[in-house]
Parts: sequence; C-alpha cells; structure tokens
Amino acid sequence: VQTVLTVHVPEGAKVVLAGSETAQEGVTRVFASSSLAKGASWENYSVDVTFDRDGEEVTESRMLTLVGGEAYEVDFRAEDTLLAAN
Repeated sequence: VQTVLTVHVPEGAKVVLAGSETAQEGVTRVFASSSLAKGASWENYSVDVTFDRDGEEVTESRMLTLVGGEAYEVDFRAEDTLLAAN
C-alpha cells in the first residue's frame, strides 16, 4: 500500500521529511512510501521547508499525522501567493 505526500514549495527550497533531507527539485514534489502499513499511523511526521524570502533564509515547519494508504498535500507557497496579491 502506498502513502503519498505532495509538497508545494517556492523555487529552490530545501525539503526535510522526518529529519531526512530530500533530493527532489521543483515547486511540486511527490513522495511515496510503502513502509507504512494500511491504516497504521505515523504521528508528528515533520515537514520542514527552507527557502529564500526577500533575501533571508526562512524555515517553515508542519507536523502531520500520516495514515498508511492515504494521500496528503501540503502547500508552503501560500505566504508568497498572499504577498504577490498585495
């Protein structure tokens, strides 16, 4: 069973999942794992994203509870979108 996490980030961001740095690039990154049994949960799964905002390095974090076999989507671009709209 696959558990899928889609993470939307600003261009050039660094993504760390549960303490492990990832190598994927781009603004939409999809991570899939079959290590979580169907229906089993992983509480306090951390998603940390580091990116440049107006010349400063910013790190934002989210804590999720993942359930095996489910799909999740997290968007770290919302702040940038709001700033662009003003």
